[in-house]
Amino acid sequence: MLRQKKCAVGEYEKALEIFQILNTLEPGNSTYMKATAGAMQGMSRYFEAYMMFQASYALNQKPTNTDCLFYMAHCSIKQNKFAQAKKLLEAFLTSNSHPDLAKKAKLLLNGMNKKLDGAAS
Repeated sequence: MLRQKKCAVGEYEKALEIFQILNTLEPGNSTYMKATAGAMQGMSRYFEAYMMFQASYALNQKPTNTDCLFYMAHCSIKQNKFAQAKKLLEAFLTSNSHPDLAKKAKLLLNGMNKKLDGAAS
C-alpha cells in the first residue's frame, strides 16, 4: 500500500499531501481517510489523526476497519486521555479482528489499567 511505502521512509509530509489529494478526489473513501490519519499520526498530529480515524470508522464499521479504534486509542494515549484510550482498546478487543494488533492492544490495556489504578489510589 502507498501509505506503508511512503511512511516507512519517514516521508509523512509527502504522504499527507498525496492522501489529501486523494481525499479531495474521492471524498468519503474510508481507506484514504485512514491513510491520511496514519500520516498525521506519524507527524505527531494526534488530535487531527484521531478525528480522521474516527471519521473513517464512522463511514465504515466493518471488521476490516476496526483497527481505527486501536489507532484512535494510540492517539488518545499520546494526548494523555487514558480513560478514553481504555474504552477504545476495550471496544477494539471485543471486535475480535486484527489479531496482530490485538496483542499490542492487550499490552496497552494492561499498562493502562495499572496507570489508571495508580491514579485512583
